[in-house]
Amino acid sequence: MELISYSRVSNEKGDESYSHGAQHRVCSAYAEAHGHTVVATYEDTMTGMTLERPGWLTVLQLLADGKAEGVVVYRLDRVARKTGLVHLALDDQLAPLGAVLHLPSLGRAVDPELQSDLFLVGIEALVSQAERQNILQRTRDGRNEKMASGVWLGTGTTLYWLEKTGTKRQTTLTLDPDGVAVVQELLRLYLDGMGVRDIARHLTVAGHPTPSMKAGRLLTGRAWSPESVRRILRDERLVGVFWQNRRASGGKLKPKEERIKLELPHLALIERGTWDYIQSRIDHNSDKWTFAIKEGNQYLLSGGRLRCACGGATRCVTHDHGGKGRPHSYYRCDAKGHQRRECAVPTLRASAVDAAVWADLEHFLANPEFTLEQLRAVQSREQYEHQDAAGLLASYERIAARIKAEIDRLYDDYREGLLDRDGYKERRKAQEARLGAADDVRRDAEAALAARVLRDRDVEQIVSTATTLGELLAETGNLEFSDKRKAIEVLGIGGQLWWREDGELMLNVTIRNVPVITKEAGELAAGEAFGGRNGGHRGDGSGQTS
Repeated sequence: MELISYSRVSNEKGDESYSHGAQHRVCSAYAEAHGHTVVATYEDTMTGMTLERPGWLTVLQLLADGKAEGVVVYRLDRVARKTGLVHLALDDQLAPLGAVLHLPSLGRAVDPELQSDLFLVGIEALVSQAERQNILQRTRDGRNEKMASGVWLGTGTTLYWLEKTGTKRQTTLTLDPDGVAVVQELLRLYLDGMGVRDIARHLTVAGHPTPSMKAGRLLTGRAWSPESVRRILRDERLVGVFWQNRRASGGKLKPKEERIKLELPHLALIERGTWDYIQSRIDHNSDKWTFAIKEGNQYLLSGGRLRCACGGATRCVTHDHGGKGRPHSYYRCDAKGHQRRECAVPTLRASAVDAAVWADLEHFLANPEFTLEQLRAVQSREQYEHQDAAGLLASYERIAARIKAEIDRLYDDYREGLLDRDGYKERRKAQEARLGAADDVRRDAEAALAARVLRDRDVEQIVSTATTLGELLAETGNLEFSDKRKAIEVLGIGGQLWWREDGELMLNVTIRNVPVITKEAGELAAGEAFGGRNGGHRGDGSGQTS
């Protein structure tokens, strides 16, 4: 009988006594001892949990073409390691072709008509399947033991702030000082309030290598992207939590409960609480909203200038009670609208709130010295709160100075003949591009800082404009709404609602979000007619200050 010798191993690192060559030698010896001829040999190096293997499919095709009468296999588990697959191979693949399966361990071909052969095949298949489960369990136990001892079993490139030490089965992960410094700077900027896009620009201008460059892919990732920053911020390995066995054999991610969790606190860069805060901030960044001032709007604190005690903004709404043609306007917390959140702050009469705020604003306009004193206090507070941003701006200026010095050095090298003309032009062009990016970031940072911190010239200009408006108010006795709105915008006037400990609703009149005058707001409530509450008492009775 003409036979095809077939062998299979799961991987190339198997035992030599169980290799393709060893299996074929046993099969050839069996064929010779029983008067058969081996006409071809085929093999596969892959799992026995599927029959879709190139070598096995070729064997079936040759049998179908009549090139051989049967196949000889070292052991049944070389056909498959699952009971159902073994019967599938015998009944649905070999039997329709009239081919037989020879097993040296059985000493003859398997006879599907004999109950004893079917019994032996079933038992051997079950043993093979159980052996595979034991192998998997031993593998998992070995991986867990190695990971617990600090051995890194991952492949490919490591994280930005980590590096591999050792080789093969002695590989461990350690912190990379350069990568750690960059990631810590990234984290500090984000926790200070900088967005991912601005962080990406900062890291690019500062000359820090991107993740792609650090991984050795030099042709990509020459500039940081916001997504690269966000991916690092999202990585749970920042807190020393690693997940092994993440993907199935097909490449799909396994459910989290099937993965292996490994905690390596010595590789953590931040605390769990800090990481959770970062995740919540990323998740809720899309919840920010602003309100544009509609043309013709005749309410001073529209456009989100009045902030609610629950943390949201208020919007001005108009309601015609009973449809009598006498609409009234109110400031209402936006939580009661599209945000769908509970808020105990009552709806406030817009006219009453504007009148109360304008009374204080008239005091500012009539007393330039008092206005200057308040602005200086605001300036001092802003300078203290944003001193990190000022330091960051100074760092951009130092970066630009270093780049300019590098350009000068390149020119000196060119003059001394250390660089040829083309090399000089190429490197100068790259440095000038980097300098341009640094200047752009510096200007943006300067503009952002100017928006957050009053400068001396800003204070002088505000006081001058306020004085002019105050003189106009003294002459006319009243100002047009456009002039009132201008005074509101120039001084940065706004309102903040909050709950006093005794449960009374309070209103802070603010300059650039800094409270300068406090007054009770309970009498400003609209009452039950528009869903508000008479007085300013908190609905839950807790009396906590917001």
